[in-house]
Amino acid sequence: MNKITTKVVSRTAVAATLCLGMAVGAVGIAAASPLSHDRGSHSGPGWNQSQHKVEGIVSSYVAGSSISILVGGATTPTTFNLTSTTTVTGLATGATLAVGARVNLVLSSTSPSTVSSINVEVPKPVRIEAVVSTYTAGSSITVLVNGSTTPTTFVLTSATTVSGLATGVTLASPTNVDLVLSSTTPGSVTSIFVEANGEGSGLGYGKGGSKTSGTGHGNAHRHGLHSFRSGANRH
Repeated sequence: MNKITTKVVSRTAVAATLCLGMAVGAVGIAAASPLSHDRGSHSGPGWNQSQHKVEGIVSSYVAGSSISILVGGATTPTTFNLTSTTTVTGLATGATLAVGARVNLVLSSTSPSTVSSINVEVPKPVRIEAVVSTYTAGSSITVLVNGSTTPTTFVLTSATTVSGLATGVTLASPTNVDLVLSSTTPGSVTSIFVEANGEGSGLGYGKGGSKTSGTGHGNAHRHGLHSFRSGANRH
């Protein structure tokens, strides 16, 4: 009887020891796992906690000192510190980071309130489909947008290109056109695409569906453009 009792006690002790060992091992693995690391105190739209990135709209900027941005749908700006080593990319040569610009901030891994680098997002050009009311080469074009009865006037420059017209033909009313607006000056037109037979081809093609006028302009501008259709029933 004593032998049986001793064996039972021994087996119970061994089982308890094994269970304890497994529990300690599990705790050690959990402590070593990168998934248990603190991912930061910030949350919500615009925050990429795992990579210490945040994006938003600039509300104030002082080079080498600080930047305040509106993150996500926030109405109160969040301020971050800048240093002499903070880099800024995405700006044109000589340009200064301005209020209203959309930026991506990479935060320091050791000091989350300090910005290591700022990447300025390039504004996407806007493409508008409309019907010409008046046109003065190199000066202005007035169009009816989205079936509106009130004309909208845009500025043209000597660099504004016109594609889709036959040689010697002048742009006239009521021609259907696609206007590509400047990403930096939305009231200025960088290029005009005349739609063939009153219909847009979706690729900036010229008359008769020729790719000649669209290859150098239409395809390049179609990508990433915001488009406003001139008719609800057009597809």
